Amino acid sequence: MKKSILKADLHIHSVLSACASLDMSPKNIIEKAKELNIDVIAITDHNSCGNCEVAQRLGEKNNIIVLCGMEITVAEEFHVVALFSEISQARAVEKKLHEKLLPIEIDEDRNGYQLVVDEDENIIRHEKIFLNQATLPCDDVIKLVKENDGFFFFSHIDRDYYSILATLGFIPDKYQDMTFEIYGFDKKGMEKTIRNSDAHFIDWIGHRCFLIESKPDKESVIKNLLTSNFYYKED
Repeated sequence: MKKSILKADLHIHSVLSACASLDMSPKNIIEKAKELNIDVIAITDHNSCGNCEVAQRLGEKNNIIVLCGMEITVAEEFHVVALFSEISQARAVEKKLHEKLLPIEIDEDRNGYQLVVDEDENIIRHEKIFLNQATLPCDDVIKLVKENDGFFFFSHIDRDYYSILATLGFIPDKYQDMTFEIYGFDKKGMEKTIRNSDAHFIDWIGHRCFLIESKPDKESVIKNLLTSNFYYKED
């Protein structure tokens, strides 16, 4: 297969994220991505990949590449995103993260539901432990992602909450060559920047996208993300 230009939105929350709408089932996410002609998506729930496998199966049926992902709350209390081609890689990282979660039960009435569902939107389980907790230090997360052949980026660095800039006030030199997600349009002087929707609602999907030069399969997409074969056009 030859390389082509793929439209990507790699930061999408499903119903496993308490902050996401209850219509964010893998089924609905895939249908919306297909409607918008998005080639590659990633399911990125907080510290968990519980809905990624079903999303990948649905993606295969609809000719959409689905990466297994998580939005990780690092110990420094900002968000980063880890993406993998295979569910086994994501689960290996998830296991390490969950070892750090405190046994805090979520208040579903106040905070929302954390649901794992099947292809037909049937609820498999309610995840009772509150997932959006601080886990491992950022450097340890980066190491884990690399060990499992994944791709890593810093989430929405230009937001005033859960971003590395909001938390630390600067980008440490050791991270300067890494990839940063820009929610707005100012690249903040960073070379490797991408744009995603960070969708919590169906209509947000595809609101911000970027382009990847890659063969149309999940392993090649990860490879080309790692070699920075991506870009976005200013609106």
